[in-house]
Amino acid sequence: MLQFNENFLLLLLGVVALSRGLYIVKDECPPNEEYLLCGSACPFNCSSPSGPVVCSDDCVEGCFCKSGFLRNENGTCVGVDQCIGEQCLNENEVYDICNASCEPTCADPEPICTKICAGGCICADGLLRNDAGDCVSIDKCPGGNSTDPGFLNKYLEVINKILQV
Repeated sequence: MLQFNENFLLLLLGVVALSRGLYIVKDECPPNEEYLLCGSACPFNCSSPSGPVVCSDDCVEGCFCKSGFLRNENGTCVGVDQCIGEQCLNENEVYDICNASCEPTCADPEPICTKICAGGCICADGLLRNDAGDCVSIDKCPGGNSTDPGFLNKYLEVINKILQV
């Protein structure tokens, strides 16, 4: 039976890994990244800060953004605040890490939402998105000047719920 020295085996495995490009030295990760033996196959990034809706449970070895950082579209790990600042260009919008797929609108001020999380730009507190895609106050929504008591009560309830969040 052949006996191998443990150090020889480690050296041999290291040479094979290097020759196949499988080995990344921890210190070779770019700034704001860390080396992980088992990182997510679907890491968070600026365009999907809460991760993709569907992802495998597989883990991947390599460099990943450190906690508090997300990968931007250039592939660089940046602070979450830098990432979010790039996202919302329209007036009266704010970035929300989870509620972009379930935003109150003039047509549906109280949407029924799923638990699927999607980051993106939504209207700032107290505003609803109109049919043109703009964020407006409730009185600027179509029919917002109605004097029907039921209509007014409905929208007052919506405003109170929005302000309580």
